Amino acid sequence: MTTTMRNNESIVPVALADLRDWFAGQALAGMATGAGFQGAPWEKLAIDAYGFADAMLAARARQMGLDVGGANG
Repeated sequence: MTTTMRNNESIVPVALADLRDWFAGQALAGMATGAGFQGAPWEKLAIDAYGFADAMLAARARQMGLDVGGANG
């Protein structure tokens, strides 16, 4: 599934899987700046990052008026 996303003045197609990965990467970058990052298990950090990404995608879908069943809020 693809959607469109504004990039400055143009609209570019973006696959939702790519957007999920981008959101997860941004969440991970934010987590990496925290004091709790040192010594944290890598797999747990990755799982948490994708949890943030899923929450962001669900919030985005709600704002767009789409039905998003099963979101963990």
